[in-house]
Amino acid sequence: MAKRFIIHCTTEKRHDTQLGWQVALCNVGDLGSLAADKGYNWMDLREKLREEGVRPLIKH
Repeated sequence: MAKRFIIHCTTEKRHDTQLGWQVALCNVGDLGSLAADKGYNWMDLREKLREEGVRPLIKH
């Protein structure tokens, strides 16, 4: 299986938590878990990942 890399660029100042869901959504079918640092600490992101069957491993 070939690895895919997702790069997200924006000219707006948006918080990592908002961008994290957009990037994860591109790969949600291939993910079993998602690890991220505390910049992605957002309860809604965790809940959205769980709804898609992805285990969030995000530092509080």
